[in-house]
Amino acid sequence: MEQALELAKRFPTVDNSQAIASVVASVNGLHDEAIVFGRKAVELAPHTPLMHAPLAYALAFAGRHDEARGVLKGIEDSTLPLPSASLAPVYLTLGERDKAIALLHDASERGIPQFAWTRDDPRLVTLRGDPAVERIWARIWPSQFAPV
Repeated sequence: MEQALELAKRFPTVDNSQAIASVVASVNGLHDEAIVFGRKAVELAPHTPLMHAPLAYALAFAGRHDEARGVLKGIEDSTLPLPSASLAPVYLTLGERDKAIALLHDASERGIPQFAWTRDDPRLVTLRGDPAVERIWARIWPSQFAPV
């Protein structure tokens, strides 16, 4: 958490530093801070769906589902490619497990770079052991390597 906060502080005008701080704050239950960082990432990258996903997650995890769905609508209405790997945790948090799994499948099929760390994403821990998800993850990780 300290490193994420330092990153956001050191690079206040870099959208990705704010997005990373948002995710880390969310995972640590710091909802207000996560939302602030998420909003800053959106402000810095208003037309980049990938930078909007952390705000959607922060809102969903904070229980602000209607607001999260509003951010999701903006992401999904964009003409840019869907950041499906980054949206899977949002939909899982909103209780849409099947949609989250479909998004992971999409991310794997399209070669979305962020898919590479989904297996170790603490926001997706409840998907571990699901046969469909394990098959998706097995495409790039041999089964002998357990999640970190």
